[in-house]
Amino acid sequence: MEKQNRNRRPFFSRFALRGLLCAYALYMGYTFLKEHFLGTATVQPLLSWLFGLGFLAFGMVYGIFTWRAYKTARDAASLPPAPEEGRGSEEETGSSPEAEEPGNEDA
Repeated sequence: MEKQNRNRRPFFSRFALRGLLCAYALYMGYTFLKEHFLGTATVQPLLSWLFGLGFLAFGMVYGIFTWRAYKTARDAASLPPAPEEGRGSEEETGSSPEAEEPGNEDA
């Protein structure tokens, strides 16, 4: 049980850090646009628009990328390991590949 928890910790922390980066980018974009509309921006209006929209776009795209990567990695981690080459067919069906051939009536 401890080994499984130890292996899962880097998996979740990696996506947690990506999520924090996404949230921070969205926050920065929101802040730039909010200051622009309130008239308290310390940069020029065009730069405020560009930075605000740029950070918002980056945050949304990176958030979608992170969510899709997380779902893919989670699904891949829950799948059983693939059988080894050459041994899988006998273990899955319970019979040897020779017995499954149509011309072989012995089995």
